[in-house]
Amino acid sequence: MKAYGRRPYDLCHCAYCRLYIRPGRGSRRMLPGLNYSRLFCDPECFRLFNQSRPHRDLP
Repeated sequence: MKAYGRRPYDLCHCAYCRLYIRPGRGSRRMLPGLNYSRLFCDPECFRLFNQSRPHRDLP
């Protein structure tokens, strides 16, 4: 099964720190301001991810 075909909430790693997020935990939440599907374990990871990556390469 290809990972690309999965729905966003089936993914199980934080996009920034790669911490494993267990399916069914409250920590797997979509944070506001996202225009693409990615998971973060923590709002701080979301902020750091946005700082560490240029926005022009996002779809």
